[in-house]
Amino acid sequence: MSLGSFLTNSLHDYGFEIEIKFLYTSIDKTDQMEALFSKLDHADLVILSSPLYVDCLPAVVIRFMEKYQEHREIISTQDNSYKSKFVSILNCGFPESEHNHIALSICKQFSSRIQWKWLGGLAIGMGGFISGRNINHLGAPVKKLTQSLKIAAEYINKGEEIPENILRAVSLPLMPKKMYTSIGNLGWKKMAKNFKMKKHLKDRPYS
Repeated sequence: MSLGSFLTNSLHDYGFEIEIKFLYTSIDKTDQMEALFSKLDHADLVILSSPLYVDCLPAVVIRFMEKYQEHREIISTQDNSYKSKFVSILNCGFPESEHNHIALSICKQFSSRIQWKWLGGLAIGMGGFISGRNINHLGAPVKKLTQSLKIAAEYINKGEEIPENILRAVSLPLMPKKMYTSIGNLGWKKMAKNFKMKKHLKDRPYS
């Protein structure tokens, strides 16, 4: 949500009218999905912002892709000349952004199947540092990321594929790996303390 909002706010500066939809609240509601599909059929641009789940897309996103592809197949015999442009933003809690690559490949394949124009996939690691917070307030660690997202918005505005060097810049670590993992470990210890489980962190019940 944080990453997607930053990109859509950047596009709003170019005159885009933005509408945000949450898949997890509508995936099982037929009327809401039909309304969403109707909007997608006539959108100039679609941006999917999602976390990673077990090196893949969350189940809700996969179900959406399956349902929408079925919808596109049904309307393919009708006037289907309107082609949306598609961008994906995926973030993972791992320090390395490359964990997102399989999921981004799925997004690109989905875009091809429904005949949307693929503008690129943005892969971001160390998502635990952002953790849903407004990235405008996160200071120096996200400076390169925000600069790169703004440049990506320039290309998206022109309907052009995001250059490889910008995709690489977006994927750069937000901080040294050792620092990120140390902060993460402190977070685990804090949660364990809150649940009175700190002394059990090194338990090995299946050994």
